Amino acid sequence: MFFATYPYLLAATGFSLLWLVTFFAIPKTYWKEMLQVSLVTMILGHFVEQMHFVDWWHPRFIVNAPITIEDTLFGFSAGGSMYALYILWKDNFQIKQHFLFTLRQKITLASLSLFSLFGLFYLFHFRSFWSSLISLFIPVLAVGVYERRLLLPTFLTGISVTVIAFLGYLLTIYLDPGFVSQTYILSDLSGILVLGIPIEELFWFFFAGMGIAAFSVISNSD
Repeated sequence: MFFATYPYLLAATGFSLLWLVTFFAIPKTYWKEMLQVSLVTMILGHFVEQMHFVDWWHPRFIVNAPITIEDTLFGFSAGGSMYALYILWKDNFQIKQHFLFTLRQKITLASLSLFSLFGLFYLFHFRSFWSSLISLFIPVLAVGVYERRLLLPTFLTGISVTVIAFLGYLLTIYLDPGFVSQTYILSDLSGILVLGIPIEELFWFFFAGMGIAAFSVISNSD
C-alpha cells in the first residue's frame, strides 16, 4: 500500500485535508492570517527538520531532496490547522482579547523563541526535542502572564492537535507495524511509547498546538 510505504506523506496529506476543512470553518476575516501562519510554519519547518534528522527521526520521502514534498505539505498545513483550531475554540467561548502586545514585545518574544529553537540546539547541544519544546513554551508563558483568559482556548488547541495526531499515529502503525522502529532514532529519545507511539511526538504536537495559538494571540493587532 502506497501510504504504508510513505507514512510521513500520509500525515502530511491528513493535515492538508484538515487545513481545508478548518479554513472554511473559520470566518473569512481570519483567512489571510491563516495563510500567513501556514507560510511561516512551512518555511520554518524546513530548517527545524534538519535538526530532527540529527536526533529524532529519519522518515521515508518520495524523493530525497533538500526540500521535500512531505515537509512542505506538513509545514504548511499543520501550522495553519493549529491556528484555525485556536480560532474555533476562542470564538466558541466568545473570549475577546484585551491586551495587545507592543511591537517591541513581539520582536523580543519571537527572538527568544528562535534562539531557544536553534541556539540551544546548535550552540549548547540540547536535544532538538527540548529546544523545540522550550521555544514553543515561551509564547504560552507570555500569554499566561499578559492575557491569561486566552489560556483556555490555547490549551484546548494543544489537546485537539494531540488527539488528532494520536489517531493518525494509530492508523499509521496499523498500516505499517514497523513504522516507529524504522523511522525514529529511539536511542536518542526516552524510549517511552504510548500504544507504540514515542511520547515525544505527543508532547511535541501538544506544545506545537499551544505555541501556534499563543503566537496568534501575540501577533494580534486588532
